[in-house]
Formats: sequence, structure tokens, C-alpha cells
Amino acid sequence: ISLGLVGSEMCIRDRSNGAWNGDCRRIAGGTGGHALIYDAERIFMGGGGGAGDDNNNFGGDGGRGGGIVMLQVYGNITGTGSITADGQDGENATGPAPGWGGKTGDDGAGGAGGGGAIYISNANPIPAGIDLIATGGDGGDQNLQFHFASPDNQADGPGGAGAGGMIAYSNGTPTEDVSGGIAGTTNSSLVNSFPQNGATDGATGMSAISNSFFDLQAENDTVCGGGSTTLTANVIGTLPSGGTIEWYD
Repeated sequence: ISLGLVGSEMCIRDRSNGAWNGDCRRIAGGTGGHALIYDAERIFMGGGGGAGDDNNNFGGDGGRGGGIVMLQVYGNITGTGSITADGQDGENATGPAPGWGGKTGDDGAGGAGGGGAIYISNANPIPAGIDLIATGGDGGDQNLQFHFASPDNQADGPGGAGAGGMIAYSNGTPTEDVSGGIAGTTNSSLVNSFPQNGATDGATGMSAISNSFFDLQAENDTVCGGGSTTLTANVIGTLPSGGTIEWYD
């Protein structure tokens, strides 16, 4: 394949089209997020999505990555509801309705943020009515609009989607969702058979990671002036792998 420079970027000549005004299909569009490798002792925030090309001031911003939720629960989790650490969707490449002979939305859309992490160390089971959600965001779309202008002179890249995050807890039966997001699309008629135009979906994250819960229960921990006591402590639950308990004064 013959490669040539357009501006400062490489393009593939035989994927170009004269109506694209010097632009061309790239080797890769908005690539979807890749899931990280998590375990019970290693967690990450979700990565942020990249912004779309913005040379015509219609580019979409990248979505924020999901954060980290950490809970140490000694009592019960009851009722229903959701605990979330989702990635944000990428922003669309769009604009206001164009004037006579005008065009808007001719820029790249934003990539989505990746899902974050939910880490719960819980003494008692999490009920099925609780949803744990750390999904990747969806990539932004390119929304071209025309007003008596040619619709066939530009097809920009939609946003790649974010990968799912991580969910870990000690015990229970919560509903979990770490799915990756969906890539954005373009409404350009030039690529109506390939509306994602090189953008890809996000990967699925990791769920149902087991982590330990433990607590220390002290006995004989009250003593009056001049008296004495023997302190004892029991471990409730399971220590992390390799963990030890030591007395110190």
C-alpha cells in the first residue's frame, strides 16, 4: 500500500476519496477501551476518553472515567438500590442547525470513559436487590447536518467506547454489570455500510472478584485503676492472604 503524508498524519491512499478534501480513512478509528487486569489487592480508576478532532469547532469531548467506591461494612446492607462507578459517554460531534448552504458536525466525536472499581469488604451477604454497576461509556456519534450543502464531503471518526471496570465483594448475591460500552457511529452517507467507521466497542471488565472480610473482637478490654486484666482478641472472618496479627505496646 502506498503511504503518503496529509498534514502531519499518515493516510492510506487507496482508501481516500477526492470528495474528502485531502482527508482519508485511517488505519484505526476510535479504538475501544481494553479491560485492565484486576485482583482483590489491585484496583484502578477508569481511564478518560480522548477528545475528537476539532478543527471545525464541532469536536466532541472525551468522557470521564469512573471512580473508585470502597466500602468496609461491619453490619448489614439492606433494601434495594445501586452502587455505581460508570464511565461517562463520549460527547457527540454536532452543532446547531446550519445556515443556508452550511454544514455542522464535521469533526470527530469523543471517546468514552472506562468503568471504575467497586470494592466492598462485607461481613454479611449483599442481597440480590443491590445492583453493582461499573460499565464503560458509549462512544460519541458524528451528527452531520446540512442545509443545501453536499452531504458527501466528510466522514469523521466516531468515538471508541470505554471498557468495563471491576467489582469485588466478600459474599452475597448482588446483580453485577461490568459491560463495555458501544462505539459511536457517523451518519455520513459515504460510510453508510460501516457507520462505526473504524471505532470499536469497549471490552468487558471483571466481576465477582472475591475479597476477604475480617474484624478484631477484643475481650476483657476494661480495667479499673490499680487492677489488671488479660486482653484477648479474636479474628472474625478471614485475614487477607499472608496477613498476621501482632500485639504491640
